This record gives sequence, C-alpha cells and structure tokens, in this order.
Amino acid sequence: MSRLLALFFAVGADAATCGDLKAFYKSEQCCGAPTQALSVTPPGCPYNFAKPACSSAEPQTPRDLTPGASGTMTPKAATLNDAQANFLPLVNVHFHLGAEHKSESYMNSTDADAYDAASSGRRLAENPRPGFMCATENLTAAQMAPYTFQHCKGDVAVGKSYEIHYVHSSAGTDADPTDAINA
Repeated sequence: MSRLLALFFAVGADAATCGDLKAFYKSEQCCGAPTQALSVTPPGCPYNFAKPACSSAEPQTPRDLTPGASGTMTPKAATLNDAQANFLPLVNVHFHLGAEHKSESYMNSTDADAYDAASSGRRLAENPRPGFMCATENLTAAQMAPYTFQHCKGDVAVGKSYEIHYVHSSAGTDADPTDAINA
C-alpha cells in the first residue's frame, strides 16, 4: 500500500486515475465493507480543511465599520462597485443575531462579551455568538414590549438587533428557481 500512496503523492492528485483509486480502496479492503474505516486518509482531495493560523488568513470584510477605524490587513482586491455586485447571482439569504461588524449604529457588545467570557474554545453546534446590537436605552416601554413572532424561526426577541445577509457569489447560478417547472 505504501507504494500506491507514493504513486499518488508523486504524481499529484490531479494525475491519479480511477484505476489508482480502485487499487487504493482494494488495498484498504473496502470492497463489500462500506462501513470499513480507512487506515489512512485517501489521497486526492486538493483542499486542506485545517483552520488556517490567523497570521496566514486572508482579509475579509472589516470588523469595525466605524468612520476612522483602520484595519491591519491589506485587501487583495478592490471592493466591488454596484454594477459588479449586481452582476453576481443571489445564492443565499440568512440572518444573524446582532451585526457581525461594528459601526456607529450598532456598537453594543454586551451580549457578545458575555458569550465570549463563558468559554474561550470553539463552540460548534451550540448557540450562535451574538454580534453587535443597536442601542435600546432611548426606546419606550411600549417599543420594548414583548411580541410573539409568528413567522421568524429561532429565538427572535424585541430589543435585539438582527443583520440580514443577502449573499451574492460568482459560484452561484443565476437561473430562476422556477425554470424547471416551466420546461
């Protein structure tokens, strides 16, 4: 098997053939045993799923959008203009509890700070980390009165801020989802 692995790594994942892959799975005794665990990760996946170190991570949208705030990483590309952004198809719409990015309008981090203080590690599959909230001290008691949301999913509450993301991507399709119905 080590000879087969050497073949994969010597020629690269792109050059491996179906026969090479079949031989690898045969050497792992997978045939007829779909629940058999592999002794090594199968070669050929070009993506490294390991979380990158912060020092080598690429820049994203700035965390602080407050006027005058400056970031520490140089972007690799210019921000898209409206025409460029509108060219990208809408691929997903979702919301976050609180804003991901701080600004003059939403800068209350009380909920986020409490969440971070509760644990310092990764919290997969737990409650989401709250983002920045809008100020509520100028709202009246009537404006802060509890309300039963009928159509929102999740723990939605009066007095909390929600950021809605309309995600556009060059990896998406611009086909109308109803096109197949009319075909």
